[in-house]
Amino acid sequence: MTDSLVTKTTQYKIKDLSIVSKIGKIDITGLFEELDIFDCIFFPSITGKIVINDTLGLTSRLAFDGSEVLVIHMGKTDEDAVFRKSFRIYKQSDRQSLNNNSERYILHFISDEYLLSQQNRISQSFVGTYTQMVMNILENYLGIKSKSL
Repeated sequence: MTDSLVTKTTQYKIKDLSIVSKIGKIDITGLFEELDIFDCIFFPSITGKIVINDTLGLTSRLAFDGSEVLVIHMGKTDEDAVFRKSFRIYKQSDRQSLNNNSERYILHFISDEYLLSQQNRISQSFVGTYTQMVMNILENYLGIKSKSL
């Protein structure tokens, strides 16, 4: 099923774009100007940045200290090429005042796999096939049971 509103291959329909923090969920769909998501085979997690035109004063209400989560749910259409993932916001940069009640800044985010891999170090020799080694790490170090894979 096609959506007549999608006219370019790089165009996506944002279904949910929000920040979840200690104070609750804040919808930022109307505040974002640009959203860039990066995935690379040389880096083990997804990163990105989002440019925000803030008229709500989020900077004064949120700390942007790594405890905030950016929820992205988007797709080409309602059914096709759907992407839904949560990311950790780890940095705010390029903050500029636009006028008395608005500012623009960039929020940098990263997937939770990066944080998990930084916290867990594995120092062990393995024997067997690659599949057996990966299953050992998933079950014994990450707590993921093989039935859920």
